Formats: sequence, C-alpha cells, structure tokens
Amino acid sequence: MEVLKWINEHREAIAWYSGGAVAVYKTGGFLRVKVWLPLKKKWDNISYQLNNNGGKSLLDLIQKIDKNITQIKAAQDAEFQLNSDCKFECAPDGRWIRVNDSLCKLFEATDRQRLMGYSWINFVKSEQQEAVREHYENGVETDDVLAGDCTLANGYECSYIAYVKRNSETNEIISIFGIVNKK
Repeated sequence: MEVLKWINEHREAIAWYSGGAVAVYKTGGFLRVKVWLPLKKKWDNISYQLNNNGGKSLLDLIQKIDKNITQIKAAQDAEFQLNSDCKFECAPDGRWIRVNDSLCKLFEATDRQRLMGYSWINFVKSEQQEAVREHYENGVETDDVLAGDCTLANGYECSYIAYVKRNSETNEIISIFGIVNKK
C-alpha cells in the first residue's frame, strides 16, 4: 500500500518524468531517422568515392585524368622538340623558357640554355638588338599577335611571330608561343 500511496502522492512528478523519457525517446528516434541515417548514407557515399574500387570512384577517375594529362603533356613536348619549325615558348613576362632544336640550329646556339630568358637577343645583329628588344617587350605587354623581322648575328634574315594567349576576364597572359622563320 505504501507504494500506491507514494505513486498517488507523486503522480504529477512521475507524469513529467515519464513524459520527458518518452519525449527523449521520440526525439532520439526522430534524430536517428532524419539526421543520423541521412548523414551516415552521405558519409558512406563520400567514403566510397574516395577509395580505390576498381575504376568507379572519384579517386580512380582523378588518377585516370592525371595519367591522361601526363601522356598529353609528353606528346606535346615531343611534338614541340621534334618539329622542324623553329619554335619557342615564353613565360608571361616574355622571357624564353623553352626552345626546340630547330631554333637552336637556326641561331647557331650550341647550347639551348644560351637562348633562354632574354639571352636570345644576343643572337640578333648588334645594331638591331635594342629595336628588336623594345618591339618584342612592348608587343608582349599589349598585343595578342606579335610579328617582326630581324637579322641574326650569323647573317640570316628572319621573321618571327608570337601568339600571346590572355585570360579573357583578367587580361593576364596565360601563354606565349612563337615561331621564327628564315627568309
């Protein structure tokens, strides 16, 4: 009887505690269904995508893309170096950073490093060096296509053309490639 008396005396508190327990239980179930399970499903999907799994994950696709880019770069480099046209590539500031063997032969440079940077200007006839340098530097800053003529120190008359590729939004130089032709 004591128990029934105690229950009767504390029924309001018991109701509050019981209601709170039921509310916690229902809230936990709600959070599990509406929050935890969807997050777990998303996490499992992300985890699946970030693991190598035979070609279907994002990591596998990124690795394939990286391999393809490496192959394309190697093919482009080989095409650049083996081309019979006298080609050069410049940094955004206009310095030569890559030349092919044909250009080295035309300029009679025994080492391709002698043409790097602005050193190629030393292979232009001395009385034309300053004018060619100014035309080239001004053209790199302002033009999309830069063309000119010069005489090399070895006596060859040449024309050059460089294509300056710019970012259409910022106008920053992305790349500069050019060709030198013997007249």
